[in-house]
Amino acid sequence: MDSQRFLLASGNVVVVSPSVMRIDEPDGQLVREFDLARLTTIRRDGTTVYATVAGEALTLPATSLSEAGGLEDALQKAQPSTGRVWGMPRWLVITLGAFGFLVVIGLINNAIDAARDDDKRPTPAAVAGVANTPAGSGAQSAATVLSPTPAAPSPTVEATVTPPAATATAAEFVLTGEVVIGKWSARRGDTSTSTQILGEVINQTNVDVIGVHIEVRIFDAGGALLGEQTTCLRANRINVGGMSGFTCHIGAVRPDQVADADISVEVIPLVPGESRADIYTAAFEIFDVVQGQEEITGRIRNIGDPAAPFVSVSALFYDEGGTPYRYMIGHTEIPGLLSGEETPFRVTIPSWEDPPASFHIWAHSSAET
Repeated sequence: MDSQRFLLASGNVVVVSPSVMRIDEPDGQLVREFDLARLTTIRRDGTTVYATVAGEALTLPATSLSEAGGLEDALQKAQPSTGRVWGMPRWLVITLGAFGFLVVIGLINNAIDAARDDDKRPTPAAVAGVANTPAGSGAQSAATVLSPTPAAPSPTVEATVTPPAATATAAEFVLTGEVVIGKWSARRGDTSTSTQILGEVINQTNVDVIGVHIEVRIFDAGGALLGEQTTCLRANRINVGGMSGFTCHIGAVRPDQVADADISVEVIPLVPGESRADIYTAAFEIFDVVQGQEEITGRIRNIGDPAAPFVSVSALFYDEGGTPYRYMIGHTEIPGLLSGEETPFRVTIPSWEDPPASFHIWAHSSAET
């Protein structure tokens, strides 16, 4: 499929190619770029097309029914054809189903083994040094108390920093430090009347953190609230001392109106010794990074134990003064990596800009898009 162009009601142009969707201004200047390998849902209502890319909901109002129909058709043709079930690739659903079946079989076998052990175990009165506990007393027999083995924290997606080994149990652990917002800036958003707030999230605590939610409130020079928005990080985990970038868009506000911002962050600390079956983790190494005039290239290797079904890279670009001015989403040749596998990646430098004075790149993965 060659690139196709569709006119939006705002005057901007959507350009759809087999792997990338761009939103350009009428003069051809890039506003945003999206990786269609992470396109999950498409819906049209009249002249408006709704799509979800990498978990972000997009509203694309076209100028006519024919433009909207053409845009919907182009996106459907570009959508990954591997087959999806419940919004996930079919291969992932099959893998998760097989894993669940094995878990159930393991639980059944454990129950059978436990029943056999009970048949062989002497009564509490026959265990030396252990007093019997009356039923219903609320106390526990010393013979039935198991000391949990602290789980070593899994490495974060930023493999350049090694997380510390767990040295305390959950009961003994004391959280120190904070997750803070570093440098940030206000830039033009998807349209001339919207603002993008982008910046750094830095983990200064003594443990890895997950579930990072950021709330942004922006104000004018007089202190009046212009708008607010809540966003989540693409990175599903930030390790000790690590940094990730964030971005959010607030409509009906121009960047030149923003004088100040109140940015707060909430996280879930991964306390050593706590078992959390709901955490999906992976670990990556980024290497062979080269900055050119048009793109930044390198390689990603999965150095963790679990397979990573959705792998991507993101980058923050900085100007000469060290202020972040652009948030970019990169592309990988292979979307999923087994443990030990690697893939090339690239992050495009917009053609109308000089290469950044510096940049920060991080890899991330999640069980779902």
